[in-house]
Amino acid sequence: QVPFLAARADQYLPLLLFGVVLGPVDFMIAAKCFIVVVWMGAAIAKIGPHFSYVIGPMMSSTPYMVFPKINRLFYRDARNDLNPSRVSHLIGHGLGTVVEIVSPLLLLFAVDPVLAAIGAVMIMGMHVFITSTIPLAVPIEWNIHFLVITPLLFFGFPAWDGFGVGDLSSPWVALFIALVVLPLPILGNLRPDIVSFLFAMRQYSGNWATTMWAFGPNALRRLYDEFPAATGNQEDVLAKLYGEEAAVKLLEKAIAFRSMHSQGRAMLSLLVRELGDDLEKYTLREGENICGWALGWNFGDGHLHGPHFMHTVQKHMNYAPGEVVAVCVESQPIHRATQRYTVVDLALGVIEEGTFRVRDAVSTQPWLPDGPIPFSPDAPYRNRALVFERERVSRKERI
Repeated sequence: QVPFLAARADQYLPLLLFGVVLGPVDFMIAAKCFIVVVWMGAAIAKIGPHFSYVIGPMMSSTPYMVFPKINRLFYRDARNDLNPSRVSHLIGHGLGTVVEIVSPLLLLFAVDPVLAAIGAVMIMGMHVFITSTIPLAVPIEWNIHFLVITPLLFFGFPAWDGFGVGDLSSPWVALFIALVVLPLPILGNLRPDIVSFLFAMRQYSGNWATTMWAFGPNALRRLYDEFPAATGNQEDVLAKLYGEEAAVKLLEKAIAFRSMHSQGRAMLSLLVRELGDDLEKYTLREGENICGWALGWNFGDGHLHGPHFMHTVQKHMNYAPGEVVAVCVESQPIHRATQRYTVVDLALGVIEEGTFRVRDAVSTQPWLPDGPIPFSPDAPYRNRALVFERERVSRKERI
């Protein structure tokens, strides 16, 4: 999985296939169609409540946003309500969703150079803006590639000069292009649990699978010392640069950052509900941090550090019940108002699975002032024996 996704097979594999199978004219048109699907897939993924929650944290972390009064505009009330303001909604869905729907259509179908130029300026402006914010988990090179590709494809091989969709050599070519570029984005929006959000073209929407890990005393240090990892761990690297106290605070900022997003509030709710007052004894870490350290690459795809990866970690570490608890949240399917979750005790396996309503996650605050959001377990009593065993061992250890 890791080298396949890290090679960005979602972007380059379809184009490689087109280059092998199609003639020069058909290839250029197919490349245009594919890139339009990438843009519009990202736009469709932004429809819904999640993306507005990305804007505030992204803009507040932007290097040139140094004026507090401007930063506060992205929230309803910067002191009491950190849900997105109208400004965030406007930026997310006006400058984001609408631009990524309208501009690609202008570029693909316009036979008027002026209309195509308008579409190009809009979409390239969006990529420049994204790049300027230095956003977390965004591949900046992808934005730069598309800044180069847009004029190269749509003006070097323009629709008004024999490179329009109507210039394909055969309807069968059109069908072939559709069969290559459409099935995985469609399936990924309906079943995000079985398709990486990269192939589903759901990038950067704030709606992706993710995990959060809770490590008991000394469990994280043991992991760093004993698990065969790809690189030095963040805590030790940061401690050498800034000192241990600053390193801890910087990594805690990742948890705060995640709590600003919709799925972060759900994961923290699960940990509060699962561990109760004992949560204060645990060290929380983003699954992305653990994945990037252990596997050497991470792209914000929670499938890379979900239950399968947790099982691998447990085989190496042999944690005791209750020593490491992790929660996984799957992204929201396009046709449902709920998201799926999983609670995992690394020693005991999956403790609970179920769903929660998205509106509950997006309506609360990052610090959960009203307590954990409500959840609907699939089978409340299916794993009771495991839960009781974990509680028994935990009580025995405390005694």
